[in-house]
Amino acid sequence: MDEIKCIIVEDELPAIEEIKYYLSKYPDFKIIDCANNMKDAVEKINNLDFDVAFLDINIPGGSGIELCNIIKNKQNRAEIIFITAYDEYAVKAFEFKAVDYVLKPINEKRFDETINRLRDIFKYKRGNNKISSLELENILKKVIKQKERTIPCEINGKIILIDINEVFYFFIENDKTFLKTSSNQYEINYTLNELEKMTDFLRTHRSFLVNPNKVKEIHPWFNGTYKLIMKDDKKSEIPVSRSKAKLVKDYYNL
Repeated sequence: MDEIKCIIVEDELPAIEEIKYYLSKYPDFKIIDCANNMKDAVEKINNLDFDVAFLDINIPGGSGIELCNIIKNKQNRAEIIFITAYDEYAVKAFEFKAVDYVLKPINEKRFDETINRLRDIFKYKRGNNKISSLELENILKKVIKQKERTIPCEINGKIILIDINEVFYFFIENDKTFLKTSSNQYEINYTLNELEKMTDFLRTHRSFLVNPNKVKEIHPWFNGTYKLIMKDDKKSEIPVSRSKAKLVKDYYNL
């Protein structure tokens, strides 16, 4: 694979050296420059050609979130990785389509996952006709699903990350989207259409997106529709619209 050019924006020298150390293990990743304050970071972002920006949140003179706006407006937009000790900015990071949000102290295995996500992205972006359309589709699905293994939810001013495997279903109520776990529900900043692309969940109804592994029973209902009984504490009942009945039947081989 062609080299992937990186910049690091971090105000603490030991943290810069740590990121450099981890990146040195991957020969296809090349660090082209570093910045430790907002002024230098803006100058380098505007003048350098790079593929990935490793950003801290707190930067003297500004923030990594502000830098996202600058990167987003570049003609050849780079991918963004946040490496920070602050978890409360996770929702904002996902709004900017950051590839990953890595918390300090950096875990080597966790960092390796980040690198593999980036490699998949650049294999797709630079692939042209070198790989098949099926492989491209599989890469995209893998990247999206790896990226969204957790869903950020804001509760009482704090961000909690819900593992996708703990989600029973997503639903819409009063034009808001909610995530349902076994015993709780949380409002989230995603549409069902976005979540459908990010997961393997089944769209059983225009207002419901269901984790197929959390379905306990399937009951025939009226006019060729079905009702799903979930495994959560309340044994929630999820409707299957007539237009989605075949999807459910095919999935469960009914």
